[in-house]
Amino acid sequence: MRVDIRARQFSLTDALRDHVEKRLESAVAHQKEHIADVTVLLSDENGPKGGDDKHAQITAMVLGKAVVIEERNANMYAAIDVAMGRLGENVRRTIDKKREFTT
Repeated sequence: MRVDIRARQFSLTDALRDHVEKRLESAVAHQKEHIADVTVLLSDENGPKGGDDKHAQITAMVLGKAVVIEERNANMYAAIDVAMGRLGENVRRTIDKKREFTT
């Protein structure tokens, strides 16, 4: 599984990168063999103005299908946490649907 983490409109810190990697690992630990690529795009849309402007977009290629999750929050870590939780659920659902279709 290849992972690409990018930041837009702010600098990606080592702490934030580590947080993304740890949350991704726990979210898809049992499904990694079904995932080819994961792209995580983090952005701060309003800069220092504040508000629910921290945006986490995760795109995972699962069995040839793109699973895209987006989450906004006032806190980037919270946006990542919620998005990763949703990613884990969607990856499991995508794999289950594929299994149902092939059996």
